[in-house]
Amino acid sequence: MSVYRGDCLAWLRSLEDESVDAVVTDPPYGLSKPPKIEDVLQAWLDGVQYEHGGGGFMGHEWDAFVPGPAVWREVARVLKPGGHAVVFAGTRTVDVMGVALRLAGLEVRDLGRWCYWSGFPKSMDISKAIDRQDAVREQETRRYRFTAWVRSTGLTSRQIDDATGTNMGGHYTTAASQPAVMTREHLEAVRDLIDEVPSWVEQEVDRRTIESDNMKARKAVGTKRSGIANPQEPQRHTIGAGKPVVVDITAPATPEAEAWAGWGTALKPAGEPWLLVRKPMRGTTVAQVLSTGTGALNIDGCRYPDGDDAWPGPSNSDFDDGRWPVNLYACPKASRAERERGCDELPARSGADAVKREPGSAGLTPRAGAGRSANAVRNHHPTVKPVRLMRWLVRLVTPPGGVVIDPYLGSGTTGIAATLEGVRWAGAELLDDHADIAEARIAHAARWPEAWGDTTPGGGVSTDERATLERRGQLGMFGGEDE
Repeated sequence: MSVYRGDCLAWLRSLEDESVDAVVTDPPYGLSKPPKIEDVLQAWLDGVQYEHGGGGFMGHEWDAFVPGPAVWREVARVLKPGGHAVVFAGTRTVDVMGVALRLAGLEVRDLGRWCYWSGFPKSMDISKAIDRQDAVREQETRRYRFTAWVRSTGLTSRQIDDATGTNMGGHYTTAASQPAVMTREHLEAVRDLIDEVPSWVEQEVDRRTIESDNMKARKAVGTKRSGIANPQEPQRHTIGAGKPVVVDITAPATPEAEAWAGWGTALKPAGEPWLLVRKPMRGTTVAQVLSTGTGALNIDGCRYPDGDDAWPGPSNSDFDDGRWPVNLYACPKASRAERERGCDELPARSGADAVKREPGSAGLTPRAGAGRSANAVRNHHPTVKPVRLMRWLVRLVTPPGGVVIDPYLGSGTTGIAATLEGVRWAGAELLDDHADIAEARIAHAARWPEAWGDTTPGGGVSTDERATLERRGQLGMFGGEDE
């Protein structure tokens, strides 16, 4: 039971053949700009590691692309025949993850989903975008003029990043997509690196946005309840904490905008998929179970008791032994208290530091989420899964006395789940600061398991969670109500 610090591929290669009973892992989702899929498949078919480059979720390079077949071949090698693996994936990249798993020789048995209901829709309002486009065109032209000037000074992206402590250099120097005008703070940070700053540049920095005439012409025609308000923020800020707020409904200002009123570009995210895969068995299922203890799922150990919110469907008291487990598990995202549990001795970071953003930047305001709180945090990992969910999955696929591994341990949730379930485990984590978090949280779970009693599967929403959800006005989300 240990955390390997370093590349998971090297760690997997150090493990013995068929020495592992199960895998439960939350690998990188690859949430960067989509590549040409034919290039990916050609590389994988040629046995070459596909290198995507760039950043993924919140700009993290480790999330640039999904792990390829090379990793999963090693997972298949160390798994016993009939051993199961639960592999999380992003909704936009689960198909590619499935191909990588198949190319490694693993059988896809099912596609499950963790439902949390409370995601924030990242959808463009088409009607507003049409009314805004007169300013967008002008603003894009001005941004490209600004980035062309930055390049003409000889400043590099790396110099800007070093001076500002951000990863914005590429946006300030780009000749392609996502150009940006510097903030006043960033311009002052690089001023000593520039011979002269023209007056028009100073003006652009002070006037970074242009208000659309058509947007100003949109008239308020009503109000609606929207999102969850942050009491410390203006009423237009609708995500963070507190309760839903009332915001204006504005009417389109142009005929084109009127024609596309009510249209957007994305659904509200309410869950994440996971793939259930299995290493091919040798012989029959019965023979495999009797030989190695692998090949079966722990059905009775993972049933939903009557009234358990993990099953969001209809309740039926006729199921005395609980409802048969399905390929769906519903529970809230990990609370801040759960994320921080065991991390008291770790260094604290501000919300801005945790996501490597400037305080007050668009990445922090008005939305709130993983690591975006203004308060200090010690567990700054951006994608922490709830322990209750991972305990259920570990219990589902790990036989009695078995060993479960996680090649992408992150903040240690699989290790915590295995520890609380009495299962032997091991995992790998590439980044030292994340490994520190994992070790601290897992050690806490091993020493004080009673402190994690609120993460036991089958108990429904815990008392603490229920109080938090009621305070936020979120409890209705478990019944499928819209925000």
